[in-house]
Amino acid sequence: MNAFELTRALIDIDSVTPNEEQVGVYLAGYLSALAERTGGRVERIEVEPHRYNVLATWDAPVVTLSTHIDTVPPFFTSREDGEFIWGRGACDTKGLIAAMITAATLGMSKIVAGYVDQTSEEIVAAYTRERENWLRNRSAARAARIRDLLSGRRINVNATEATLGYRLRQYHVGLVCWTGDATAAVDDITRLEHAISHVAGKADCTADPVFLPRDESSAWAWLPLGIRDTFDAAEASTAGADADMHFAFGDAAKGATGFRITHQQAIAAQAVALAAGSPPPRAVTFSEVAPVAMMLGSSDLLRAWVLSTLGGLATDDEHQARLRDTLLAFLQSGGSYKTTAERLMLHKNTVQYRIRKAEESLGRPVGEQQHDVELALRASRWLGSSVLQPARGRS
Repeated sequence: MNAFELTRALIDIDSVTPNEEQVGVYLAGYLSALAERTGGRVERIEVEPHRYNVLATWDAPVVTLSTHIDTVPPFFTSREDGEFIWGRGACDTKGLIAAMITAATLGMSKIVAGYVDQTSEEIVAAYTRERENWLRNRSAARAARIRDLLSGRRINVNATEATLGYRLRQYHVGLVCWTGDATAAVDDITRLEHAISHVAGKADCTADPVFLPRDESSAWAWLPLGIRDTFDAAEASTAGADADMHFAFGDAAKGATGFRITHQQAIAAQAVALAAGSPPPRAVTFSEVAPVAMMLGSSDLLRAWVLSTLGGLATDDEHQARLRDTLLAFLQSGGSYKTTAERLMLHKNTVQYRIRKAEESLGRPVGEQQHDVELALRASRWLGSSVLQPARGRS
């Protein structure tokens, strides 16, 4: 009931002095219903027989709104036109009573809304904490089974499948997911799980993936492919996942042995992504970086080998970067100027010019040590400045 409706309801009750008992009963009932919903208290304080004050309070009063509830004679009921409400007590003071109650109600509504908001936030935070704890506890049992799987020891396949809730006798893809933000948030584990579920959905996985948190900001997972023996990371697009999420994928592999191998590949792909510096690529697959991943055993030896193999082409500047990209595409196309031009959307003459300049930087024809050159180019493409020499004038 709004202020105008309450005003008319009060006017329509005869409360000419000393007959205000009925309006008192009405107000006590109206305020009692409000107090019951909002934690208040209503008292009827008798002044003399059939006459009493009505006091409504919420906690310790800071402000008291007070007025009389009787009217002068004669009594007549309410009416309303387009501008005013008419009737005995419309101004003195039933309109005022309605305004006071409405003001108090609005104030309490703000307090209650704030309380509801605060309580809702506390409930969500508590749920998030409990879910994180549940995930960790569930992960402890899973982690023990997964450690056995990854160790290569003989396992009880049926018992392991029961604990994991996952079928091992199928093809899988190992996945490492991590957040790029160095500051872990309380809900990062939940975000990681959602990101992996998103990728699994995009990849049309046959069941739920295995999810294993590693720490506050990273997790391992295995995507179930069923009888499919191939996996296209582009098809399992990471679009739609949180922008600070990063993914490293292994290749599709079968059975308990494949479970271990595809995971090792995902870990190796992540190592390449992290070695590339900040920010790491959004997604990387083992098939893209396999040679580089296997060369990361010693970063110092790898850098020295890249520098000796590429010579001046290993300089970390834009000009040499263009030459490296063109030469890598040229070698991957089997030495075809036409295919390289189409792939890079360049004129064929531009490709020929860049290959000549690349040979000058190498200090030899590209046909010499071709496989070494291609591997060094792939390493420089993924690892960037960590395996290149600074340009002159840069430290």
